[in-house]
Amino acid sequence: MKQKLNIYLILITIFITPTIMGQDVVGTNVQEEVTLFTDRDLYLSGENIWFNAFISVNNVSENRQLSNVLYIELFQNNRAIVKKKFQIVDGKVEGMLAIPEEIHSANYYLRAYTQYQRNFPPETFFTSLLTIINPEIPVRKSKTRPVKLVEIIPECGQILSGLPAKIAVKLNANLLEIVEKSLLTDQHQNTIDSVQFVENGLALIEFTPNDSLAYFLTFITNTGDTLTEPLSKNSSLGIIISENWKNNKVNFYSNQTYRLSNSPAHWLVLYSIDGVKEFEMAIEIKKAEQTIAFDAGKLEPGLYSLVLKNEEGKVITFTTFYKPSEKSETVKLSTSKNVFNQREAVQLTLHSQFKNEYENSCISLAVVKKGTAFSSNHSLPVFIVENPLLLPIFDNRLNLTDTSINRQITAALILNRYFFNSQIIGYQSGNNNTKKSDWLPETRDVSLSGIIRNTRTGQVLPNIWVYASVLGTDAQFHAYKSREDGSFIFSLNQLNNSHNLSLTIDSIPGIEAEFLIYNDFSDNWPATQDIPLQIDSSQQLVLESMFVNYQVAQMFKKKEQLSEQSADTLPFPFTDLQASISLKDFVALPTMPEVLNELVPYVNVRKRKGEHVLAVVDQTRKNVYDHPLILVDNLPVFNVDEILAINPAKIERIDVIGKVYSFGDLLIEGIVMFHTKTDNFAGIQLPSASIFVEYQTITPSAAVQFPVYNPQNRTPGHSPDFKNLLYWNPNVQISGNDTTITFYTADEVTKYEIIVSGKTADGRPVFGRHEIRVK
Repeated sequence: MKQKLNIYLILITIFITPTIMGQDVVGTNVQEEVTLFTDRDLYLSGENIWFNAFISVNNVSENRQLSNVLYIELFQNNRAIVKKKFQIVDGKVEGMLAIPEEIHSANYYLRAYTQYQRNFPPETFFTSLLTIINPEIPVRKSKTRPVKLVEIIPECGQILSGLPAKIAVKLNANLLEIVEKSLLTDQHQNTIDSVQFVENGLALIEFTPNDSLAYFLTFITNTGDTLTEPLSKNSSLGIIISENWKNNKVNFYSNQTYRLSNSPAHWLVLYSIDGVKEFEMAIEIKKAEQTIAFDAGKLEPGLYSLVLKNEEGKVITFTTFYKPSEKSETVKLSTSKNVFNQREAVQLTLHSQFKNEYENSCISLAVVKKGTAFSSNHSLPVFIVENPLLLPIFDNRLNLTDTSINRQITAALILNRYFFNSQIIGYQSGNNNTKKSDWLPETRDVSLSGIIRNTRTGQVLPNIWVYASVLGTDAQFHAYKSREDGSFIFSLNQLNNSHNLSLTIDSIPGIEAEFLIYNDFSDNWPATQDIPLQIDSSQQLVLESMFVNYQVAQMFKKKEQLSEQSADTLPFPFTDLQASISLKDFVALPTMPEVLNELVPYVNVRKRKGEHVLAVVDQTRKNVYDHPLILVDNLPVFNVDEILAINPAKIERIDVIGKVYSFGDLLIEGIVMFHTKTDNFAGIQLPSASIFVEYQTITPSAAVQFPVYNPQNRTPGHSPDFKNLLYWNPNVQISGNDTTITFYTADEVTKYEIIVSGKTADGRPVFGRHEIRVK
């Protein structure tokens, strides 16, 4: 972009939420889903996040692709730190995000979505959590809510006398360290039961309270001190619902006071996390304990809220549950041995039970330092406790056959009751933004869209020709007649990285027009919260080792070797030149009219009805066109007097095309293109509605290259090989029953984890894990 153009950039552009965007219409029963896998979960600032993504339609990927562009953002506190667009090819994306050097140490969210997915709540976008550490900047204090020593929340928000109760409890990490014994007691200090906490501070208490007793949690510390926390008071008026989706049942517990003071008629509604109403049924509450059946087998994996309403539709209570994926596939991994030398070849075998079991699957393979990828044994990670929306992302890495893990999930969902309550309020008010096909899929390439309107009245301007020009290298020219609602859309095909664009229209007598450009990235954020950064002693050792590796790589200039694949650029549409005149080849003339009349063939300046026009002659058909398209450095100009006022010394070349072009409904009769030596379009007065934007297009796909060492000489030489990512393959092709992949160890003596993640073509999660050691 020419330097002085910066003064125009985005000064009058307004970013808003659209009413129409896209390139093709689809039905509202069509849903896209993005699944993304990264090479690990723990990074240093300045490193690269390698990923592959899998985009399916209605949970099936085979031979079906709707969108062509994937949007990926690294964000925190509802602000994008890094945002990129990637081309979707055959339902897959492989690429890399560079982490900024200056980023602060924190937990960050990574999300991925298509434009079409913006019709649905942002909670439906793929969202994961990454930890990024900047060793050179002190950790900032988190601005999260004050942390309580003990959080105690009952299921459905209340404890009912004489009826089964579930109580979720979470201890602060500092308190957890010093507590040796935890008891459920009554006001007479009688022990009802012992309470077992997991290392993440969670416990789930189940008992039936007596209406004559008050209950407490009693903690005895390693110093003999006692801390007592009361449970909420037993209620004699209320109702609790408790689901048992594995047995397709919902249990209702209500006391007599509730049944006497309320009509038996109720409604039971099941919502998915994105606000879709899965079913609604009328029920009658007549007994203290009763059970109804519901078919959970047809539900897709995910989070759901069962909501009980009275006959007027008011929410009485609710419960939230998680249905895990029941069809996950475990890939068995094996190596010839588990201990390897430095720079030695590792032959990894991926075993599949059936031939062609993983054909057309999206499977990645990462070999990373142990401790840089999330793993869980018997403890639910704190970040899932804080944000259960992450459950579906880490589903295949949790041992969901472990009763303790399932109890912790139940406790986490109860503890986040107030978050889910706000979601349900949104469903009730219709703010969940589901099933609205305002954002249509980008079936061609990156799009730019918006509306044009009257600045003074705010009324949209229909049937106006809007011109979009990609400036500088890879120039493009587009034209679009605004719709009845004033909207327009341009498909910017085969462009990489950022480009400067101009939008303009011809002047409209008596109307001052303005453009409103739709935000290309979503400005709707999921209901996530800042998860405090917690580094334990084992992670501290891993981070120190990672930082040493990073420093060694920097010192010896051993950064990851990248290869980028840029897309072929789209040819400029106006190349069939009838004449091309370079002004340096001629004696300088003082005015532009003289240049056009004396030097440029097939063009002359005329006056028609008191106004100057440029006439272009088609040398083939001998036709004369009085209103050719005039471009100055690819910017459309409609005022001929502005062209005639240009100093010829500022012009490098003038090209002439005499033929007729058809741009959809737009007929272009001849073209005159002025190429200037300036960075401000030769100083001409631009149309008042013109705007300039720097617009992000496709980020080129990238691949990382790993060394292949000579088995006869594995001794580290003058160039050490220390790295945190030993191997990455985003596109593992599993053929037959077994697949063998070879990679090489590096110079660090440490343990590595081999992790296979992915999804089959029919939507089943794939996961495998294996450990090796380098000596």
